[in-house]
Amino acid sequence: MRKFLWISVVLVFMAACQSNTYGKKKPADLISRDTLVMALKDLSLIESHIQDKYVHVGVFKDIMKRSGEQVLKTYRLTPERFEETMDYYGSHQLMLQSVYTQVLDSLNKEASKMPEDSFRAPDSTGLPNLPGFPGRP
Repeated sequence: MRKFLWISVVLVFMAACQSNTYGKKKPADLISRDTLVMALKDLSLIESHIQDKYVHVGVFKDIMKRSGEQVLKTYRLTPERFEETMDYYGSHQLMLQSVYTQVLDSLNKEASKMPEDSFRAPDSTGLPNLPGFPGRP
């Protein structure tokens, strides 16, 4: 009887976890895949730059939050819409993996085209001076 109870508890727990994480419904205002890839690419570039510049997590966190908000504004996205989209893709792991593969491919393609001297220090905005970066030519 005890074994049956234990198995029942485990099965209920697994079912509860699955219903919350797998197969979320597609939000009505899902961000297009292309826009999501561009936004994630820009967020990755910013995060990399900030991690190089600031070692302390407290400073890093605040700057990353402000910079992330700016990237979302650039693409006319709200934090709530971005989060809903990421939750949806997070519940569809193969789709999310495909999005991140596209982000990585795009970053690698850009990096292979850039001459070494194009990695200059940030300007007065604090954002990296990288071609193709939001607000950059």
